Order: sequence, then C-alpha cells, then structure tokens
Amino acid sequence: MGIKAFGVKTQESIEHFWDWMKVQYRLYSEDKVMQVGIKGTNELTEEEKQQVKAFYKPYFNAKLTSHQFYKEKTGEFHVDYIPDYIWYGYIDPYFNNWKLDKYIDNKCYYPRMFPNVKMPEIILTRLNGFWLDKYNSVVSLEKAKEVIKNSKSSLFIKMAGSYFGCGGGVKFFNPLETPIETLDSFFSTQDDIVVQIAVAQHKRLSEVNMSSVNTYRLLSMLKRDGSVKILSSVLRMGRDGKKIDNEAAGGLTCGINNGYLNAVAYSKYGDCFYEHPDSHLKFEGYQVPSYMEACEMVIKNHSLIPHFRLVSWDIAIDENGVVLLIEINPAYGALSMHQLNNGPIFGKETKTILDEVFGKK
Repeated sequence: MGIKAFGVKTQESIEHFWDWMKVQYRLYSEDKVMQVGIKGTNELTEEEKQQVKAFYKPYFNAKLTSHQFYKEKTGEFHVDYIPDYIWYGYIDPYFNNWKLDKYIDNKCYYPRMFPNVKMPEIILTRLNGFWLDKYNSVVSLEKAKEVIKNSKSSLFIKMAGSYFGCGGGVKFFNPLETPIETLDSFFSTQDDIVVQIAVAQHKRLSEVNMSSVNTYRLLSMLKRDGSVKILSSVLRMGRDGKKIDNEAAGGLTCGINNGYLNAVAYSKYGDCFYEHPDSHLKFEGYQVPSYMEACEMVIKNHSLIPHFRLVSWDIAIDENGVVLLIEINPAYGALSMHQLNNGPIFGKETKTILDEVFGKK
C-alpha cells in the first residue's frame, strides 16, 4: 500500500472511530438522563413489556428504559416510542450522511447554503483563521475586534462548527457593558466563528421568557418522493435569566400543535410544568407567532441538503414576526424532547421506517 493510500485509510479509520465515539457519548448522555429521571413510578406492566419486545423483535432485542421513561413522565404508553440507542445507532446514521456533517453544519456557510432564508445579521465570520466582514472582505484581527467593540447592538458570538446542543461555544456580548477582553478565549482558538446581531424576538415569545431568545425546534424528514414532513415541533424556553434556551442549561420544552402550545412543558429530566416557573405564563392553548411560516420555510429548504433526510431546525421569530434560521442540526438531533412532548416520533409510519432502516420488506 502506497503512502497516499495508507494516509487515506488512516483518515477513514479516524473518522469512523470519531463517529463511533460521538454515538457512544450521545448514548451515554441520554441514558444517564433517563436513568436519573426515572423515579420508579407508573412502571411498565408485564403486558406492556411484552408488547414492546414483540413490536421490535423483527429488528432488535428491545431495551425498556426509553419506554419506561416516557410512560412515567407523560402518563402514556406507546409501543412505538423509538429508543435512543436505535435512533443514534441506526436511524440517524441511515438517513444522514455523517461524513458530510462537519462540512454542512458550519454556521459561517449558512447564507450560501440557504440564500433565500432570513437569518440574524452576520457582521463577522472567521474561517480557517481568516476574519471576514459582512461584505466577505478579509480584515485583520484588530479590525474584527474594533467592529465588535463598536457595535451598536448586543451580539451572539458562536463557534461555527458542530456541537452537542449544550449551549457550549456561544457567548452573549454587550459592547456597552462588557470589555472586549472577555472574548479572548474565542480569539485564541482555531475554530471557525460567526458573530451575529442579537435577535429582538416577538413580543409573544418574550412573554414566555424575557431573558432568552426562545426558539422553535422543528424536526423534518425528506422523503424519497421529494416531499418534506414536519415530524415534530417544540418551543424551547430559557430559565432563570439565562440568555440561551437549551435544555442542558436548565431550559424547558413544550410541544407545538398547529401553532398552539400543549398543556405541559418538560425539563431535560422529564419534570412537568404547566406554566413557566419564572414568567408564570400558562402553556395550554398559548398561540405562538409565525409557526406556519416557520414550517413553510423548512419545507421549502430541506431539499437543499438532501444528504440529510432527518434535520432539526432551530428557528427564532423576530419582533415583526419574521422567521429567522438560527441553526440546523443535520445529524445527532435530539430525540427525547420530541417524544416527551409529542409522542412517538414516527407515529403510524414507525413500522415502515424501521423496515427501511433494517432492510425488512
């Protein structure tokens, strides 16, 4: 084997190992959350356990942790809940090209990938060590710092690559209140970076929680016939004065049904809330703005990235009701928040999906 071929094989092995490690990390994290969340109340009956095992027998030997978690937290038993280890181990890598994820999921390139989609205004990006201004002209680090310091608006400064949705790699910066030196950790890294004007969100979303930009998480599926289906929608809400709405930062999620919130919201560990604990807004029937427009944006644009057939979209609504794309998750999209809030992710199509993934006819 030549040196070049050896190098290619080595790189492929490293990428394969990294993909495996990411799955193991996700499975460990999700399983730990469920194990902590399960309190031993409302346990699966023997009949329900047998139903789960029989339903999944053609594909794998089912573990019961996910079904126990969802039943205990929601009060509902569904045999077709998708277990996390099947989602991350088989379904997600079947529908999404993980090798391309690190290239596609870079926020600096979003305007080029989705030219007709509105996003928060980008004033700077850093790609491969080069700083570019909003006109895509290369500028020096000193000039980039000057642009940030002189901004008239608050900013979100983000690592542009893929993350596990924990809120890491994101910094809120107010030039009027915070010295530029607090960003030294960003300037000293080699990562790609995007600097955006902070979104002034819609009044109805501020009423839910004022401190954070509260976003919609839409999970869409690109079908073989070219159609796009929204599988599940949730509202992600911040807590305790925090700027981000991630579950890992203590945020809550609530299912959206035709533009209206469900009665119950959930924490990462499945704790139930009928109203927001800080704003005390009651969730049931609360209408959120521009929901159908958000769905329309996703449906129109999912086909632009056909190597990823299961995509999670994070969407903000600005003060004028304009739909803004914040982030895409073309792989490793969270599953539990959807099934907690909206039930089995594939619903009546579960068998069809499993047959496709596992090669059953």
